[in-house]
Amino acid sequence: GERMRTAGLDCVVRSEEMAVMGLTEVVRHLPHIWREFRKLKKAIRAHQSRCHAGMRIYQPQYYEYGMGSELHFHASILALAIEDGARELDMVMNIGKFLSGDFEAVRRDIAAVVGVAKPHGVLVKVIQESGYLTLEQVAHACLISEEAGADFVKTSTGFGPGSATPEIIAVMLDTVGGRLSVKPSGGIRDWQTAVNYLAQGATRLGVGSTEAVLDGGTANDNY
Repeated sequence: GERMRTAGLDCVVRSEEMAVMGLTEVVRHLPHIWREFRKLKKAIRAHQSRCHAGMRIYQPQYYEYGMGSELHFHASILALAIEDGARELDMVMNIGKFLSGDFEAVRRDIAAVVGVAKPHGVLVKVIQESGYLTLEQVAHACLISEEAGADFVKTSTGFGPGSATPEIIAVMLDTVGGRLSVKPSGGIRDWQTAVNYLAQGATRLGVGSTEAVLDGGTANDNY
């Protein structure tokens, strides 16, 4: 437990269904997903005293590519997630809009999620899928996220190309460090890599095989 706190690694519990489904599938399975989510929340509360790092429930949103439907529709889903205990919301910025130059649409999308989250004290992380971007675009995406009121910028979902790199994290920190938190995610498969990102200034880390990394081993997953 102490080692986990020192490392600053997330102790994250999430529904894998919600991470891999597109929005249409999430909506179709919404009643089942929320039943499972409530079971998960109950189990976490029952066992929370055993998790010294403290578990926080988060909801992934707009996986993958950040493409969604009407903003008011997403807002209703997010409101349900918050009501059921989500304390953080992870969203993917709309990569298509960003790469096509429609930066106002990207900002508006993020701001809509922030508008639902902030009144409840819920954090918003914006995932860039940085593997699609140049370093200059990474910096621009960070500024858009900041303008929209997000709390974190994050590199990857694990579904897109590439992963976190020290160069990307350096750009994020140089652009919004001290104002927004920075979360490298993807490609962190051993203890030394994790420690290096924290020493660089990252606030959180996205790690697939947390136990293996904390034990000093090497993760075998693809995240």
